[in-house]
Amino acid sequence: MKTFSQQAFTKIPRVLQWFTFAAIAIIGTAVQAQVPVPVFTNLWVVPAGTYPGLPADNNTRCRGVAISPVTTNVLYFSAIGGVNNGVAHVGTLAFTNGSNFLANLEGSSISGGTVLTEGVRVADDGTVYAINLSGGVASTFKIYKWPSDTDTTTPTEVVANIPNGSSFTWRAGDYMDLRGSGASTEMVVVGNGSGAAITTNFVIFRPTDAACTNFTNFSITIPGSAAGVFTNYCGAGVAFEGTNNAIWIRRSGSAETRRISYDPDTLTATCDRTNAVDQTVCQGLKYYSANGVGYLATVQAATAANALQRARVFQIPTNPTAPLVSVLNVTMPITSTGSQNGNGLGNVDAKNGYFAFGAPGHGIAFYSVSFITNSPPGVTLSSANPTTVEGFTNTLTATATGSAPLSYLWFFNNGTTNQIPGATTNIYTIGPAQLTNAGRYFVVVTNPYGSATSAVSTFTVLPGKFTGYATNLWSLAPGTRPYLTTSDTQRGVAYDAVSNSLVVVSRTPSNAVYLLDASTGADLGVLDTSVIFSATPPGTLPINMVGVADDGVVYVGNLITSGASDNFTLYRWNSANTTDIPTQAYLGNPGITRIGDTISVRGSGVNTEILCSFRTGTNVALFTTGDGFNFTPTVIPVTNLPDVDQTNGFAGLGLAFGPTNTFWAKSSGFSLRQVAIDTNTATAQVVATYTNLPVSEAPLGADNVNGIVATVAFGQNPQNLSIWDVSGGEPDAVQLDRELFGSSNANANGTGAVAVDVAGGRIFALDSNNGLIALAYPPKLFIARETLGGIVTWTGPGALQSSTNLTGPYSDVLGATSPHTNTAADQIFFRVLR
Repeated sequence: MKTFSQQAFTKIPRVLQWFTFAAIAIIGTAVQAQVPVPVFTNLWVVPAGTYPGLPADNNTRCRGVAISPVTTNVLYFSAIGGVNNGVAHVGTLAFTNGSNFLANLEGSSISGGTVLTEGVRVADDGTVYAINLSGGVASTFKIYKWPSDTDTTTPTEVVANIPNGSSFTWRAGDYMDLRGSGASTEMVVVGNGSGAAITTNFVIFRPTDAACTNFTNFSITIPGSAAGVFTNYCGAGVAFEGTNNAIWIRRSGSAETRRISYDPDTLTATCDRTNAVDQTVCQGLKYYSANGVGYLATVQAATAANALQRARVFQIPTNPTAPLVSVLNVTMPITSTGSQNGNGLGNVDAKNGYFAFGAPGHGIAFYSVSFITNSPPGVTLSSANPTTVEGFTNTLTATATGSAPLSYLWFFNNGTTNQIPGATTNIYTIGPAQLTNAGRYFVVVTNPYGSATSAVSTFTVLPGKFTGYATNLWSLAPGTRPYLTTSDTQRGVAYDAVSNSLVVVSRTPSNAVYLLDASTGADLGVLDTSVIFSATPPGTLPINMVGVADDGVVYVGNLITSGASDNFTLYRWNSANTTDIPTQAYLGNPGITRIGDTISVRGSGVNTEILCSFRTGTNVALFTTGDGFNFTPTVIPVTNLPDVDQTNGFAGLGLAFGPTNTFWAKSSGFSLRQVAIDTNTATAQVVATYTNLPVSEAPLGADNVNGIVATVAFGQNPQNLSIWDVSGGEPDAVQLDRELFGSSNANANGTGAVAVDVAGGRIFALDSNNGLIALAYPPKLFIARETLGGIVTWTGPGALQSSTNLTGPYSDVLGATSPHTNTAADQIFFRVLR
């Protein structure tokens, strides 16, 4: 085993931990990046009145339009009976010439709904789907299916039928979009509700079988929507954003257009960006991308008789709040006198480089799109490992747009700007990185039409500090156990001194709490969670973090991300024993915000304390108990935090009890702090701030006897555990060692946990996506001087050695245990050998 000795009365020198540099001046003149310019060509128009299903006098007759990705033919859904049964039909027009009517799909089963026919879309395999409109719970909602856009014999198949009384409480069906095919088909549906039927959700439909004979639905609340909030965010259109779990929605009667990201597992959503079109009457929506640029197509509708409708396409800007940029604004076909789009509707589809625009009473217009390719360059710069430990690598990648040929020149600044010799491709690799490689990098891209300079990428190099202070006892990399993976589903670990076991929380392959032998890492079993999961438990994550009290009682908390609509829960097991049945130690809402990313436990019985932080704000929650079983929270504000930490969660990812009434706190982007709690006023104040810990460290554990804090360096390359001596006080902690995890996978959420066995001199660390490591470390020596010698104390395993010379040789002090009384009259030096 490696050894490390610490001399009494010596001081470890402080070192510079990382490097940053002042801003630099970019050389040359940057050219605004230009994406290829889209050019739209009108291929044909079918004015209203050309076919019976496209009348010029009724705005309810044709609301849906689609392009088949298989044939590129154009389809429309009309509430007028065709020649192939039924009171309504889907018509198919040849993409080469809209006057070539190819098919009238069989329509015998089309019936019901507030409006009989609404949207139509075609799956990637050519299957045709269409929907009606349900005005609310009193109206039927249906989805229809046909094998292809030219099959005129197969009867209409109803693959979703939500009858009266069972339909959505809000209006649904005004707009839809579809992607995928077969069992991977997905459909999104929204409605233009108002009043009591205000639309608060979008609905995802998916097939329950490979043949797509039956669809089920999943409802997701649109961010900002709530009962009684009469804002219809999606009343003017909806579109999938390619294959991403994101949709675009248009707000009715407004220029507002929003991008909504959603989680298909948790059925939650967030608004990523809000951009505006230049008109409030744009209806229908379709996302299209080319050359790395996204576009949104829509119809600018008008309700007056003989009013012109306009085909519109907007380019999505880089800025998430900038206006959408108009790249197509043309008049739709003029129809005969008296035509009217009375409800101001419109729809659009885009596939295979073509756009189809339709508006009731105004026919269909079909366009192709091409792109001007002779354009100046644009460039973005990405850094694989912006914070890297000395001796490891970082790769910078330039992603350029613009016409070929493209040339690259890389530059480096660590006080002065210099071109990097030989760096002339779109990739530049730094490594093995040295401290002198720290600085700012950028690239200049040039083509015959101009040049562009990237943004600056700051590269931080951390000292290696692989000192051997700690020794690896064992490690478990992702994949070595079914419950240790790269799925970001392991975040909590705790040490139980009573049973010498580790307690690990994992949500893969299912929600469970695992027991491991702390000495070897061997599996010992699983805690019984059947009571917890006998019904659907509360929480965004039903179990997440874990702590163990001094008496061996295990506490596991869930994670809630919306305190306004969820409950935080603490579960309690009497011991780390597979036969114990959990009880509920707390159920409630201590702070109306996110809680459960951290947990720290100390004490025993009625003196047990559990500390949790909130993901934002200045507060922590301290849970105490009067009977040892049921806990009550006290929300404690930290009163002297800097303003920036008051809104961004100073303790959001790292929390551990400190000595006496203090705790340690850290989060991504913030300093390590020691905070003292005043139990009389239920307030807290920062008493120490350690400014030299990298911002890319957060989950932590503490040895308060030896003055050590260990932090998971989730944002560094490679992933590691950094061990810090905080006994010297602020502003700088002293880095004692750095130990690597078994892998170095990205940990985007910065999650994990650290548990410390002070008496055993061991640290156990979990880094999400990177497994577990167990380390041994030596204790510190404390010497109380007396007239004749002194008393030497230490906490943790290790053999006491002494020497009359600082540099040795050292020999064992036979039989010495802490505290050891030194009676030697001469000067003597001590160390502990681990």
